[in-house]
Amino acid sequence: MSARMVVWALLASLLLPAAMGCGDHHGPTVPLDSDWIAVVGQVTSIDDGIPVDGDARIDLALDDGDTATLVYGSWFTSPPPSQEHVELYQVILQLKAGDRVRAVGTRSNHVITLKALEILEQARRPWAATGRLPRVGSSTSSPPARAHP
Repeated sequence: MSARMVVWALLASLLLPAAMGCGDHHGPTVPLDSDWIAVVGQVTSIDDGIPVDGDARIDLALDDGDTATLVYGSWFTSPPPSQEHVELYQVILQLKAGDRVRAVGTRSNHVITLKALEILEQARRPWAATGRLPRVGSSTSSPPARAHP
């Protein structure tokens, strides 16, 4: 079972049953209670500051036309991050702009502190069909890889 599936399954089993009576489950925003929220949207940008003792910020264009910023906290904390927090970062490392995701977290001051993330659909990656990476500088080249902590 992948890290993404483990993290999502854990949080889904704890949080999402509360949303079962909340109408359209495929909609962009599902309030779980006063603090928790689930959103669905497309990744517009990723700013990964984890390798330099920062946080990761993921901007989403939600299905309802609104926007949201997901924040994943630093690893450099005391006590150290939980295994679930570390596994969630593995999902973040797979993200690319254009991916469609479902996220669960707590909302505060126009940002959502990320607790679970699921990639629903990956954006088109032209090189994936051939298994060969394009030449650097070509029109289909990928952005530079992010550093891993």
